[in-house]
Amino acid sequence: MKSTKQFFVVAFSFVLCFIVASSAQLTASAIDEQSGKPDGTIQWEGQPYVTDYTSGVQTKATTGKIIDVSKWQGNINWAKVAKSTDLAIIRVQYGSAVQDYMHKTYEKGATANGVPYGVYSYMQASSSANARIEARNLINRASNNAKFYVIDVEEITSKSGESMRTIVNAYVDELRKHTDKQIGLYIAHHIYSKLNLDTKKADFVWIPRYGSTKPAYRYDLWQYTDRAVVSGISGPVDANKLAPGKKVNDFLKKSPLAKDSGITQTTNNRYYSINPRKVVLKQNVGEYRDTAFKSKVRILKKNTIVAIDDVQILSNGVPRLRLENGNYITANRANVLKVRSDIENYITDVPDRVLLRRYQMIYDSKDFTKQHEVRKYNKNTTFEVASIVYTANGTPRLKTPSGNYLSARKDITRAVPADIKKYYYVSPKQVTVAQDLNVFSTVDFKADEKLRIVRAGESLPIEGIRYTDNGVPRLKIADGQYISAYKARFK
Repeated sequence: MKSTKQFFVVAFSFVLCFIVASSAQLTASAIDEQSGKPDGTIQWEGQPYVTDYTSGVQTKATTGKIIDVSKWQGNINWAKVAKSTDLAIIRVQYGSAVQDYMHKTYEKGATANGVPYGVYSYMQASSSANARIEARNLINRASNNAKFYVIDVEEITSKSGESMRTIVNAYVDELRKHTDKQIGLYIAHHIYSKLNLDTKKADFVWIPRYGSTKPAYRYDLWQYTDRAVVSGISGPVDANKLAPGKKVNDFLKKSPLAKDSGITQTTNNRYYSINPRKVVLKQNVGEYRDTAFKSKVRILKKNTIVAIDDVQILSNGVPRLRLENGNYITANRANVLKVRSDIENYITDVPDRVLLRRYQMIYDSKDFTKQHEVRKYNKNTTFEVASIVYTANGTPRLKTPSGNYLSARKDITRAVPADIKKYYYVSPKQVTVAQDLNVFSTVDFKADEKLRIVRAGESLPIEGIRYTDNGVPRLKIADGQYISAYKARFK
């Protein structure tokens, strides 16, 4: 009987301990799930409290309702967020190895809804060399619409024997080479003194300390809670307050610490180490499945234009360009050239012939300077095209067989068929039909767009010339209808 009682006492104690332990684990999990950014392993000092941002902005860019987000926020309705938020700060990466898979979606959403934003990287660099690679990855991955960059320093990551001060200085220095935007430091409050970062090299300092007690160190931005409620975001969000006298617009200006010179597209003139976004191939280039270039997929032809998703820096410092399909090509400037951001507004496939849509000057060099002017040609002049060449800044030019150059801009030069002179491309005002002709509702001449037939011998007034997407002219007649412009069809 005594042993039975002892058994029940022991059993009861075990069950009680299990329940307490389970409760503690559930409580810990609940706390983690309530956090707006559970990246770090340290709970910031202070007791975070819930703050409601759903009531709308009181004074735009003055009181500053500022949030920071990462993948933990999931899908965000930026149209709703825009109603209550002055500024967002979006995580782009966790060190160099892990890109935040939501950052591009967030950047597009914020841009589309007029929410200015900066970007940050959770720093994992173990040396100055790694810090520079991580900095270039941040620049490459972040949208050009980002207003500023932040290095998020929450851990002692050095494994090189260098101080964190030295490593972070290298990070800042590398960013300065590629941007004149502001660079901020997010510094963990509990190891602020131990990190000993050189805050004078940064444009602003951002410090987390939850609750109502302000950071013990000078700050420009104070992350005071990870429990903010924001319309458009399900779940808690990190919220931040401006230092007295500080305004949101202060973060959106050009950095006064930016270097006047040396802001380049690469730290090595041989390679693109910053994402060029789109490049044209200066010669045939191999496309590979891997950055080591061991598994070739195919050969991409000269003058092909490809979109670049990212730049990957190899351990030896050599960059590779990652295509949108996940494959890789060289980043060597001898093989690829960054093209204009508005390249879609230019002719980039060599046409047989072009037609001037308005008068323009023809040059004897691809550099359109006054000293290279040849003569001016009138609207509707046609030229044979031998090739397309690019200027140093990635602007395409059309080169004629005689060695002269004209603009490739689609709004002033139209690509047309080689036999364009067999068509009316200047309005004849009136035509007499030589054989029966179909009349269509659009210039595409699709079978289901045929309206009627014009009989041979009939005369028609012509309202103008319109072109198909591939440059074939059509004659526009009354009521927005179209017939062929091929001269042989008319008397």
